[in-house]
Amino acid sequence: MNKDFHIHVKNGVNDINILKEYINTCINKKIDEVLLLDHGNRISEKHKPVLYNKEIIKIFFKNIEELRKMYPNIKIYKGIEVDYSIDKKFKENEVKLMKLGFDYIIGSVHGYKNYSKEEYYKRNLNMLDEYPTNILGHLKLWDDYLLYEKNIEEIIKKCKQKNISVEINTSTRSMWKKEQYDFMMKLLKKYKNDITYGSDAHKIEEIAINYDELEKFKGEI
Repeated sequence: MNKDFHIHVKNGVNDINILKEYINTCINKKIDEVLLLDHGNRISEKHKPVLYNKEIIKIFFKNIEELRKMYPNIKIYKGIEVDYSIDKKFKENEVKLMKLGFDYIIGSVHGYKNYSKEEYYKRNLNMLDEYPTNILGHLKLWDDYLLYEKNIEEIIKKCKQKNISVEINTSTRSMWKKEQYDFMMKLLKKYKNDITYGSDAHKIEEIAINYDELEKFKGEI
């Protein structure tokens, strides 16, 4: 795989030198298309927002344009990962951020430990309807995922209907197990969904993490 469509840059939004380190690492790992991003507002007070106002986003966009000039042989996209919340004001603020000109928007449901599995899948469905996203981020599968097959299939169908890609996330936090991957690939092929691959890297050394393991999964289908 030569794409990583989920790389968090954190302080790099304000620092072109940090972004250059990320891009050089991508090049060394033979990645030639990258989506650099970070979180907008957060539903959890434990996590800090990064791309949360127009001023910071403007600086980030300017740095991305500079990177594109420096590295013409790698495709660099600017993105944001948005939290989903049932809170009306939170949603309104996130949608405002999404309309500021990002190339790609990853919509993700976080905080799943705070509610039931049924509620988690319901929130994913609601997010697909309420947010103008391009990519569904790290859909969670538990060990008893087959009990929620209908919920998951409904989400995959909705993604296809709304032309939203489904992310295959390779982070140690969110990567599906082999049997889960096979289950999801059958669904994704059934509905002919578009797919993105992303490491969900939160530090440079995590770029393209577990890509070799995913290649083994793909080779066994």
